[in-house]
Amino acid sequence: MVGRERYAKVPSNERHPKLDRNFLRRLKTILRILFGRPTIWFLHRNERRNSVLFLYLLLIGAACFNEVLFYYVGLTPSKFYSVLVERDTTGFWNLLLPAFMLLISAGLGRGLVKYIGGLFALRSRELLTETLQSRYIRTGVLYKLLAVPDEIDNPDQRITQDVDKLTETIRLVLQEIVITPILIAYYTWQCWNVGGFMGPLIIYISFLIGSGLSKLLMDPIVDLVFGKEKVEGEFRFLHMRLRQFGESIALARGEDEERIRISQVFSGLLRTQKLIVTRELFLQCVTEGFTYFGSIQAYLIIAIPILTGAYDDLDAAELTALISKNVFLSMYLSYKFNVVIDQATKLSEMSGYVSRIGQMLDSLEQVNIALDNIDIDEAMNVIGSRDSVTFDNATIETPEGKTIVKHLDLEIRRNANLLITGPNGSGKTSLIRVMCGLWKCVDGSVDIPRSGNPRHLLVLPQVAYMASGSLRDQITYPSILEAEQLSDEQVEKLVRAVGLEHFLDVCTDYDAVYTQEWLKMLSPGEQQKLAFARVLFWRPQFAILDESTSSMDTETEQKLYHQCQQIGITLISVSHNPALRHFHQQELSLDGRGNHHIVQIET
Repeated sequence: MVGRERYAKVPSNERHPKLDRNFLRRLKTILRILFGRPTIWFLHRNERRNSVLFLYLLLIGAACFNEVLFYYVGLTPSKFYSVLVERDTTGFWNLLLPAFMLLISAGLGRGLVKYIGGLFALRSRELLTETLQSRYIRTGVLYKLLAVPDEIDNPDQRITQDVDKLTETIRLVLQEIVITPILIAYYTWQCWNVGGFMGPLIIYISFLIGSGLSKLLMDPIVDLVFGKEKVEGEFRFLHMRLRQFGESIALARGEDEERIRISQVFSGLLRTQKLIVTRELFLQCVTEGFTYFGSIQAYLIIAIPILTGAYDDLDAAELTALISKNVFLSMYLSYKFNVVIDQATKLSEMSGYVSRIGQMLDSLEQVNIALDNIDIDEAMNVIGSRDSVTFDNATIETPEGKTIVKHLDLEIRRNANLLITGPNGSGKTSLIRVMCGLWKCVDGSVDIPRSGNPRHLLVLPQVAYMASGSLRDQITYPSILEAEQLSDEQVEKLVRAVGLEHFLDVCTDYDAVYTQEWLKMLSPGEQQKLAFARVLFWRPQFAILDESTSSMDTETEQKLYHQCQQIGITLISVSHNPALRHFHQQELSLDGRGNHHIVQIET
């Protein structure tokens, strides 16, 4: 594999997300994920499961029906005014029961709208989260995206929190975006019929002034929401590190230092939130001010035709009913315009979430396109041999351009174990990344067993990875299917083989699922031992051990290396322990400046 291709470039963080063309492009991408492409979706159940369109239509239908009920509920007071002014007892009692039934129906309708809206938000989160996870947790993508942390900060927060907030905001916005224009048109016509053209004109003018002020006040909030979510991720990450490295911090008496650092980040978060609250104060004042203005506005609208004599032919009861009807129509039209203005706040929040999630989708798309356009074996420097690992005139650099080794010619045959040595930072682990396909050599080629199959090549890092799962899952990682076929007797045999027989008294249920508990139940050395059980289970052709026994006692370490020799596993070890040298047949020494030295070990 020749060339200097590195990671696919991902977009840099935008510090000032706006409601611009880029926002609309990303929103369109997200909506396409949620709604899918137009098909005869209602004929296929699977298609309905992969789209929120069906739920969205149900939501709009329920909301429209609820608005019809609300319209008649709004007109009910005018009918009561009429019968009460006329002191019509029979009319009052005839009106009372239908009014109660209408109110109950409206309440049920509103509850139904919220229920369907909740289902819509839930399905939206499911679709968007599954899309992000399927593109993110993928061979060749996960590491590349995490390897450039400055480009996409806190992808975990974007998936677990931002998606949830975005889908709820989208539900509220999309629910109003269809219904509100229709209602505005209908209530405009009704207001025109009651109060003439001046009624709608006054309401429209107040809306234009309010929306202009809202747009002016909204832009700064968009930037702050985006920044707040980033600081929220940093704050959560620092607390996560406390849980992960609690013992190390306690041993170093570093609690005060950690508290100061976390407090500094938290103070920054509070400052940002305070700025958002302050900026939203002015926005809310405008929004609420126009809401209250609507109550006076309704009487101003009806006063014009009444005082000019347009309704002199009506008696007191009819005029009272007309005033009540006009107040409802005018205030509800003003309310719907205020709903439009209120969407400014929701759009400012949504813009930040759309920017963060859209940014991650853009990055994932670029990385996935890069992987799809090249042969995966070629990308991983795989030629296809399964009997040896061969470096052919390979020059290896870090993604930042630092040279690890130049013109390396090395063949690692079966049962000819290799020991990789060198000072800290010399590139020993970098060499492993190349052998595993995470990095590429910039010149020459690397011939390795096909990665992805633990029976060909298995890697154990220095920090043992404890998967979320059962004891059976830990041993067979990374294969869930193999765990289902592993018997209790095999579990016990492998656990005893790595010197953890005492742990069988603690973990009596081999199918009990643990997550964070693994880090509490096992010491670092015991975690390394349990991880080593994977080597004995899979019996790979090649096992790469990156200081993966450094926390074990010497007796267990020697015993495990001896077992690997007995069952024919070829070892590629990174270690500073001279006691392991006699288990290897050759040594590759790196000096950290691109030079290397290969010697044969006398055994």
